[in-house]
Amino acid sequence: MKKSIIIALIIIGGIAFYAFSAGSADQDDFVVTAETDGSAVLVESVTLDAPGFVVIREVINDRPGQIVEVSDLLPAGRNTNVTIGLGAPSGIEGIDIGGGFPLFTSLAAVVYYDDGDGGFNSLTDTVAYVNGNVLAEDLGTGERAQESAVVPNVQAESLEGEVAVTVRYTDQGFLPKRVEIQVGDTVKFINESSRPMWVASDVHPAHTILPTFDQFTTSAYGESYFYTFQEAGEWRYHDHVNANELGTVMVSE
Repeated sequence: MKKSIIIALIIIGGIAFYAFSAGSADQDDFVVTAETDGSAVLVESVTLDAPGFVVIREVINDRPGQIVEVSDLLPAGRNTNVTIGLGAPSGIEGIDIGGGFPLFTSLAAVVYYDDGDGGFNSLTDTVAYVNGNVLAEDLGTGERAQESAVVPNVQAESLEGEVAVTVRYTDQGFLPKRVEIQVGDTVKFINESSRPMWVASDVHPAHTILPTFDQFTTSAYGESYFYTFQEAGEWRYHDHVNANELGTVMVSE
């Protein structure tokens, strides 16, 4: 009798361990490699605790850039050998704005969990975390990506200095509409309106004047976006959701 009970406990314990292992996101079981010709990304393995996606995002000067490709919906559990095709490169790397602010881009693979509709939406699907760390990998270095480099609206530790000026986004637009700061100053944009806020540099909708000055997502009421200006110039911007709302940041040496 005792032997039967022990055997039963071992079997139940083994099943429970397998179920936990097969259904839990695992930082060590996220292995991604990029093809040498840049045509595709191979997800060798990724373990998810719910259905989700592997998203390929640009990283521009250690800040989040555009999402360039998304995998098919992946089931919960361990997924292997998932190929994500890549289009033409953005061509941003090495561009020098104003003769003194080169932009350097790389790619990162980021895991998102589906919101239940089966389709990817960066505004409603959620970024995956394991033990407080974002489940993401820098495809250039093969190392784990920093949260501030792949998740919009996350302020990097190096930017956590004193905010030089705060711009309020209200139902009347950006207030003040024009601010003057120094190179290296950080501007805080806070949403105090009844609609979403998406701060982005001109020109709408590509945001090419200053590509890193783009929050790449929306902020709800009470949420904020921070940006540190490293180049002198007159930087015009707008709300990507409501492009008629305009503002200007004048940055001097």
